[in-house]
Amino acid sequence: MCDLDKRAGMHHSGNPVTDEETLIREARAAGLRRFKIPSLEAIERRRQQLWSITFVMLVALAAMVVVLSFWDKALPDALQQFGRMPVMRVFFLGVTTAFCVYVIEKERHLRKITRALVDERVLNSVLSNRVNELSVLSQIGRAINSVQDTSSVLDVILGSALDLLQASEGAIMLLDSDRHLLSTVCSTAPKDSSANTIPREVLVGEGVAGYVAQQRVPLLVSRRMDPTLFNRMVSPDSEIESAMAVPLVHRDELLGVIVVHETAGQTHFNEYDLHALGLLAENAAVTVSNARLFQAEREHVAKLQEVDNQRSEFVATVSHELRSPLTSILGSVRTLHKRGATMEPHQHDELLHVIERQSSRLLKLIDEILFASRIEAGENRLVRQPVDLVGCVGEVVTAFQGREHGDRVQLLAPPTASVTAIADPNAVQQVVTNLIDNALKYSGDSPVSVSLSTAGMEVLITVADRGPGIPKDELPHIFDRFRQGSDGNGHRGVGLGLYITANLVSAMKGRIWVQSDVGKGAAFTLTLPINREESTAAGSTAPRDSVTSAVQALPDEGAGDKRS
Repeated sequence: MCDLDKRAGMHHSGNPVTDEETLIREARAAGLRRFKIPSLEAIERRRQQLWSITFVMLVALAAMVVVLSFWDKALPDALQQFGRMPVMRVFFLGVTTAFCVYVIEKERHLRKITRALVDERVLNSVLSNRVNELSVLSQIGRAINSVQDTSSVLDVILGSALDLLQASEGAIMLLDSDRHLLSTVCSTAPKDSSANTIPREVLVGEGVAGYVAQQRVPLLVSRRMDPTLFNRMVSPDSEIESAMAVPLVHRDELLGVIVVHETAGQTHFNEYDLHALGLLAENAAVTVSNARLFQAEREHVAKLQEVDNQRSEFVATVSHELRSPLTSILGSVRTLHKRGATMEPHQHDELLHVIERQSSRLLKLIDEILFASRIEAGENRLVRQPVDLVGCVGEVVTAFQGREHGDRVQLLAPPTASVTAIADPNAVQQVVTNLIDNALKYSGDSPVSVSLSTAGMEVLITVADRGPGIPKDELPHIFDRFRQGSDGNGHRGVGLGLYITANLVSAMKGRIWVQSDVGKGAAFTLTLPINREESTAAGSTAPRDSVTSAVQALPDEGAGDKRS
């Protein structure tokens, strides 16, 4: 293969092995004057003519020697004297020798021409194969540039490989590193085949494709060339006669394997075919890598677009939420300023109550925005320590029971005097406050229960209501930031309450999830660890993506309104 490549390179560089003038000169010397450049068939006919004449002359000479030797007495005297002349014998010997030299010289020229023409045919064959490869690679390049669908490009690459190598069937398999196996993403098999030898999945290290994925080296096996290796790689009852596989590697990353089989027995792959398959594998690896980058970039852009839309909605909502309490506060202050001296005491107290309530609402909104900003910056540091959850949660419930409609909140504590968990007490109270406030806002007039229980090495805190519940399609996004919902009266939140809650739970090494049935309410459950972990001494920081680590898979069932 290397010699042919070198010779093909010489041909392209302007230094051919035998130029046209040399071929013409050798043809004239060999007696082929009817041809400018003779074919191999004409040379073979000329060779047969020369050796046929040589054979006839040798037979005639042998016959003459026999006649002169055995029937010398029977010949006329003149012929006897003629045959006995030394000059004549030297003459016949010279003629025979000269003709033999002539034939040998012509044969030498014929062999030169034959070697030259054979070299030309070999070079033409190599160049033809190179042109065919370049044509296939060009076709693949056009497909890569014109088709955005990865499967379509891989189909083009696989079809080109089968056409170029004259293989019966093939497949492109991509690596699933998590499951440690190869999965077939596209395959081609002959329509008249009794059984498709391409499996849907192959474990790494199993069979030809699995071996190539494990070793990252091309492999060629043939039943005829190496039966021992073939039987070790291919099932004995398989229809495969020859197989090749090449790894798909891009920037030192294994992406998969391209494999081709020959089942008809008409083609037996060689090293040249393996090299050609490697060229196609390079294009396939680039295609897969680019497709993955494109998909990741598209998902990233979609996520950024979604975040941008959420931020726009958030800004609009926050503007409204800030304007509403400020308007109420400003109106109450103006009323007190103008009519405060003439107002009844109960009217005066009512306006002060409006100012206090709206100021608290405004302060809570600002606190949520600032807390969400600290989460984004990774500054949400907590100090985890043993906390009596019965007392900690009980304080929150008692505070709610002192408010308007607070009698709906009930604490269901275990019979034990205390339940201790490793957590930040302020964070626990903020989480429970958010969940209770959320339940009171969205559950109508239904009661809200706060229960504590233990399960293994965790403490479970559940805040449940009997309201309309949460829509099923919104359950997977319930803890996302800027997810706003309505309380049933047209008032929407800013979408930060549950996002902050999930981050606090994650910072305390816990988990949170929600269960909801249509018309039966919703139950938010969070867990906190009982045992102290090694990382508690220095405190904890909630990462920016802590919602994902804290939130469990949400149940499929659920319907009702959206929480925020």
